[in-house]
Amino acid sequence: YNVTLTVGDDVVSVFDISEIVIREEFTKARQFEIIALDEAALRRPSDVWTLGEVVQIEYGYGVPKRFVGRLEGIDKRGALTFLTGRDVSYETLDRPVDKEYTDTEAVAIMKDLIDTYAAGVLTHTNAAASASTIGSIYPSRLTMMDAFNKIIGYAESVDGDDFIWYLDADKDLHTFAEGDLDSGRELEWMIEVFDYRRIRDSWRAYDKVTVYGSDSSGSAGMGSRERIIIDEFLSTDVACSQRAAAELKKYNARDVYALTCILASDGPVLGERVFLTLEPEEIE
Repeated sequence: YNVTLTVGDDVVSVFDISEIVIREEFTKARQFEIIALDEAALRRPSDVWTLGEVVQIEYGYGVPKRFVGRLEGIDKRGALTFLTGRDVSYETLDRPVDKEYTDTEAVAIMKDLIDTYAAGVLTHTNAAASASTIGSIYPSRLTMMDAFNKIIGYAESVDGDDFIWYLDADKDLHTFAEGDLDSGRELEWMIEVFDYRRIRDSWRAYDKVTVYGSDSSGSAGMGSRERIIIDEFLSTDVACSQRAAAELKKYNARDVYALTCILASDGPVLGERVFLTLEPEEIE
């Protein structure tokens, strides 16, 4: 198993590294934490860590996986230095957007925001179109990441599945419906999966959602447990109703599984569907 760590222009010896952790979560920048021994800095030509440096981590057998991010935190604790930062999604956090759209497909809006505010920096080669057209939306005074998270909430496949987005290490936008990407992998109890917890997310459950925009409103669902959302960027009743329907799907009660797994480098990636064999139940 091979690991290569590059910070700036320097390849850092993994023997000078205590731990590397990469955290991945939808709608958020992937984060990294590197715990480095004093020798790691001393062996660098610059002899120092610098905020803003590009961090690249390659790991695995054969063709390695690649993670690229930016160093945003340096915390010296005794003989250890904790280096933290996030992946290339920082490019969407540094860019404010301000543009209005009417009757436009959701992913097409995301692609246009890239062409307008991040041309030459971000691409959208792997951005698959959804089946959802947004009646009216005006993402202003938002970062590109916040705008993407708001827009993807409207996106659905023809089968009604929610959409997901992320940027890969080459800063290319990926969008796809949940479950569209099948890893073909089965994670088995006591082989890849060593612990799991089943969580009933009922405290966040609502059976009705009402959205109020600027001189507009819309709702979805029926019942007494209602969630109210105020979104001034929506200007029509149709847009508010679309947002309400999307939010209602998110806030229905459902089971959530927290897993502790050990995966090989060729294992499933963020967004892929896997089949879990857990004692004594089987879950997809």
